[in-house]
Amino acid sequence: MFNIKLKKYILIIVITFLSLFISFNVVSADNGPKPELTIIVENPPTDEYYLDLLVDYEINYGYTWLHEEEYDQEKIKIFKDFRDGNWRPALLTKTRAPITGRLIGRREGDRVIHEFGYTLPNKLKIAILDSNNKITVSDEIAIKALKTTITYDYKNNNITYKSKMSSFKDIIRTCIVTLLIEGIILLLFRFSIKKNIKSFILVNVLTQVLLYVVLNLVVYKYNFTSFIPTFITMEGIILIIESLLFSKYLKEHTIKRKIAFSVVANIFSCISGFVIYLFIYIT
Repeated sequence: MFNIKLKKYILIIVITFLSLFISFNVVSADNGPKPELTIIVENPPTDEYYLDLLVDYEINYGYTWLHEEEYDQEKIKIFKDFRDGNWRPALLTKTRAPITGRLIGRREGDRVIHEFGYTLPNKLKIAILDSNNKITVSDEIAIKALKTTITYDYKNNNITYKSKMSSFKDIIRTCIVTLLIEGIILLLFRFSIKKNIKSFILVNVLTQVLLYVVLNLVVYKYNFTSFIPTFITMEGIILIIESLLFSKYLKEHTIKRKIAFSVVANIFSCISGFVIYLFIYIT
């Protein structure tokens, strides 16, 4: 009895370790489509500056993943207290849902790159606090796709931006990670890869493509408010679809084991990606 329990604990540890290891080395990010915003600042201030997104809604409680202790506290206070009408700094004053990003960008030649993600507001402004504590604010920008790149000419206060749907490369990358993680779990549930490789790959590719298509269409037609509920709903639907398909097409073992595999595989795939995302972007 003790040996059986010990084996179960070892199995859980092995699944967790391998899932995290694969996620970290293959994608270094959350598994699945997530909003991405890249801001390219041209003609930036010569000295170090802070950049935050401005949002126009109020909240009593919210999320922030920003480590304020990394920055100049006097400047943090100035920026945090800043208001442009109803607009306020998102990272500094919290948001409805978590946003990844930093106040200081990455200099590449004569421009600076800022990256934000995980969740994004439907509309935003860009605010820059320079070394003299002067704050410059851009015009309002509407976000209508999972991937958006904004080019902001700081000197002339001009904006150009482009949006795009998730690419074929994104889908392939996610499919590879999902197949690796769930493939390990398939083996740990004592299914034969050789006997089940075709149905295993087809089902996972089908559900990942479905997830990408639905999320891109929903965000494009509506806005980012719909992203999280749609993502959660789709994950539940995918779990049901995979459970039904795997219970029918996987060879060997009972239906209960097939469904159990599907549930465990989906949970670990989602959790491992989320943990890695937090590790890379938050810590």
